[in-house]
Amino acid sequence: MFAGYSSEADVTFAPVSSIPISLPGLSLNGWNGSVEFKFLRFLGVVGDVAGHYGSYGATLGCEAIVVCVPVGVNVNSNLYSFLVGPQVSVSLWRFTPFAHVLLGFAHINQTTNITFVNGLGNSDTSFADGIGGGLDFRIVSIVHWRFQGDLIQTRFFSGQSPISFLTSTQSNFRGSTGVVIRF
Repeated sequence: MFAGYSSEADVTFAPVSSIPISLPGLSLNGWNGSVEFKFLRFLGVVGDVAGHYGSYGATLGCEAIVVCVPVGVNVNSNLYSFLVGPQVSVSLWRFTPFAHVLLGFAHINQTTNITFVNGLGNSDTSFADGIGGGLDFRIVSIVHWRFQGDLIQTRFFSGQSPISFLTSTQSNFRGSTGVVIRF
């Protein structure tokens, strides 16, 4: 069982509404937890759940209008992912390196507190996949410390056509660290 701090970086999402918005790269902070069931000494199935939160500035409105004054807004973002997949690992003295491939879904909710524009916010749920791995370091018998890195891909705000599903992929790096308890 793993629980710890997590950061998801270089997140780039579609605009939070139909109004043109320029978004910067983004880093969200939060938590990551997972549970692994081993059915062979080196192979198991892992369930991974994460939540990331943050806010960032965005520029509203001047991309499609010739004469305008840009309006800076603050966008609050919540991102959750629920993934499952196989994980391979091998114990080497006090170290246990591992690698996994995960599939599942993710949900994002973006809101802002602009009072003169109603409905400026958006949420979406999409297919998500991840590939990554890490290293567990044994501190004492059942307590380990984990360093983990994953490339998580989502497809938020993609259209209905199969082409847009392939072209609207967001690739994000997720780094996590925390405590592992082995039973």
